[in-house]
Amino acid sequence: MPWRLVSFILIVLVLLVFIFSNNGKSDISFLKWTLPQVPVWATVVCSFFAGLICSIPLIISAYFKAKKKFAGKDGPEKGKVPKEEPHALDEEP
Repeated sequence: MPWRLVSFILIVLVLLVFIFSNNGKSDISFLKWTLPQVPVWATVVCSFFAGLICSIPLIISAYFKAKKKFAGKDGPEKGKVPKEEPHALDEEP
């Protein structure tokens, strides 16, 4: 089996075990609103996805900073092998 399928199945199994082991309910209050009897697993999963969404701007800004940093660097052209510089240890005594 491909490793992606195996890893997906393992993640789904861990998620199902997590959901069924946290079947308690609690009230959630935010400012003046109250949500009664919300499952604990739903609170944790929603918090996880909210964190993922909040991290997207940080990832995008890091990507553009790295792109800007390496934009001025000249690398080897595509399809060409760079010349090797002679090393000091390669010389004959």
